[in-house]
Amino acid sequence: MAAGAVLWGIIGIFVQGLYNFGFTPGQVVTIRVTGAGLFLLVYTTAVHRPSLKINPRDIKYFIGTGILSIVFLTALYHRTYLYRIQPRIYYRDN
Repeated sequence: MAAGAVLWGIIGIFVQGLYNFGFTPGQVVTIRVTGAGLFLLVYTTAVHRPSLKINPRDIKYFIGTGILSIVFLTALYHRTYLYRIQPRIYYRDN
């Protein structure tokens, strides 16, 4: 749990780097969610492949509570970061 807290705490450093390269909040969200998803897929495939098998009836729950909630949470986090903490980054291109 401590490692997760540390990683969550330093994520701003990496996000700031992406913003400095000119990425928009939507692109940062896409990079983070895609990267995390690929990492988890590879890790789960290597460590416990049977965990990847789901009941087809449950796909709607994975999409709704998994994919959509993570994407929207991350998107709102980055929008808040730009508007409240780093407004100069958001208004730089506008």
